[in-house]
Formats: sequence, structure tokens, C-alpha cells
Amino acid sequence: MKTLLTTDEGRWFIARLLKNEGLTTSAFTGNSATFYNEGRRSVAVDIYQSIRRLLGVKGIKLLHKAQEDLMEFEERALAAAEQKGDNNG
Repeated sequence: MKTLLTTDEGRWFIARLLKNEGLTTSAFTGNSATFYNEGRRSVAVDIYQSIRRLLGVKGIKLLHKAQEDLMEFEERALAAAEQKGDNNG
């Protein structure tokens, strides 16, 4: 975990993994898809707990950096897409 979180590429991987697996989203759908979603979220929770257990506060700070980097990337991508849309329309 430390190796992943101390490199740009590793932070990118962890942040995308936790986001894609739904760490901070609701798994409930009102139907059987809830079980699938909760299984995915459970993997993300286990990874998050491992970071906390193995690295403590330093690990959480590195994870927050990873999430911040991902959010900044997403904001830049959205702005670029909006700008492209304005230029085409």
C-alpha cells in the first residue's frame, strides 16, 4: 500500500479503484443489483481499512492526496469537454 500511495501512478490507481468500486456511494438499488454493488463496495472498504491499519494517518493523508489528484483531473477533463462543446456549437 505504501508503495502504491507514494507514487503518482499508484495514487491514480488506488483513487480510481476506490471510486469505481463505490467506496463513498450507496449500494442500495431496491432490487438484486444491491448485492452486486455492495460486493464491489466491500472490496473498496477492505482496501480503505488496510490503508488505515497499515499506514495510519500518513496513509489516509496519501489517500486524500490521491483523491484530490483524481478530482483535479476530472475537473480539467470536464472543462476541456465543455470548451470543446462551446467551440463546436
